[in-house]
Amino acid sequence: MEIDIEKSHHEIGHSTSPTLHIFERIEAVFCTIGAVALALMAVVLGCGIFSRYLFNSPLPGVYDIVQLLLVWVVFLSLSYTQREKRHIRVEIILRKLSERANHIMDALATALGFLLCIFMAWQSLEAAWSSTASQEYWPGLLRVPIYPSKIALALGVVILGLRFGIDTVRSLILFKRIGDHQRKLSKD
Repeated sequence: MEIDIEKSHHEIGHSTSPTLHIFERIEAVFCTIGAVALALMAVVLGCGIFSRYLFNSPLPGVYDIVQLLLVWVVFLSLSYTQREKRHIRVEIILRKLSERANHIMDALATALGFLLCIFMAWQSLEAAWSSTASQEYWPGLLRVPIYPSKIALALGVVILGLRFGIDTVRSLILFKRIGDHQRKLSKD
């Protein structure tokens, strides 16, 4: 009675639809940018540490830059992580449910994520627009621009919202297919 999930995902457009393929490429590019930001964070922190211990003088702005880069690391990789099903999940109850019930639970969870992302996208896009228009900088010795990180946050939330929407539709389709398959088996 088990339906091959990988086949089902492929049949409903996993990387076969040109639009989904482009979207998945965008997710991969965003995740790569996040990885580059992580490497840059390590370099900046390393330089700060070496400066403190070699010259007994910390570099100004190290923690400010790291904080702003952290936004890039986290938010640009969220959608890719959701696509790969790598977010933390509590499966104690889900293990006891049927495959069909699991798909409806996934649909509910991703639909809630989608709704949350709509609100977050609205707020973060407003903040990014305002920050960009005013050329907002981090206060301190080193004038570090904040608006690129606010733009990255907004883009990351928008892409995550789209991923939640895709996953919601995908889970609902699988829920329906399993039900159709079960009805077909009961008739036979």
